Amino acid sequence: MIETILLVLTMLAPGTLIVSSITVGGWFIDTLLGFSDKEGRDIQSCGRNFIKFLQFFGMAFGIICFAVMAGVLVNPFYNPHFAAYNDPITLILLGILGFVLLIAPLAKYPWSAIFGLLGGLIVAIAVAYFLPDWVVAVLPISLKWILIAIFIIVGIVIFVAFKWIEDLTKAFAMLLASRPVTLVLMIIGFVQGIALIFLFPYGLWMFVP
Repeated sequence: MIETILLVLTMLAPGTLIVSSITVGGWFIDTLLGFSDKEGRDIQSCGRNFIKFLQFFGMAFGIICFAVMAGVLVNPFYNPHFAAYNDPITLILLGILGFVLLIAPLAKYPWSAIFGLLGGLIVAIAVAYFLPDWVVAVLPISLKWILIAIFIIVGIVIFVAFKWIEDLTKAFAMLLASRPVTLVLMIIGFVQGIALIFLFPYGLWMFVP
C-alpha cells in the first residue's frame, strides 16, 4: 500500500511543478491576459476573481508540493526500480513552491499571539481541573486570580518563544512571495516540469556537470 502511494506521489512531480508554478505566477499570467485596473470594472472584476481562484487552490497545491517532495525523497527506499525525480532542482523547487503557496499565506496571521492565548488557556483549564480541592481550600488567594496569573504568564512565555519564529517566517515569506522571485520560480518550475517529462528522470539536472 505505501509503495503504491509513494509511487503515485513521485509520478505527480512533473505535473505538480507545472501547475504550482503557474499558480505562483498567477499575477503575471493575469497581466498577460490583459487584466488591469485600467481596462474597466468588468475586466477588473474578472481579473480579481481569477486571482482569488488561483489563491484558493494555491494552499492546496502547497500541501501537494510538500507531499510530493516527501514521496520523491522516500520512494527510492520502497520502489528502487523507479527512483526518479529526486534530483536537487526538483526537490528544491517543490520545497520553495510549497512554502510560497502554503506557508506564505499562513504567515500573515499572528500565530505567536494565537498560540500564546491557546497555551495559556489550556494550562489554566488543566490546573483548574486537576488541582485537588484540599489545595484550593488552603490557597491564600482566590483560585480565580491564580488561574488568571497562570494564563497571562504562560501566554507571554509562549508568545515570546514563537515570536522570533513568526518574524523569521514572515521575512522569508515576503522575500519568496515577492513578484520578481515568483516570476523566476514560475519560469524555472514550469521549465523543469516540462523537462522532467521529456528528459526523464532528472530534467534540467541532466545538464549540470
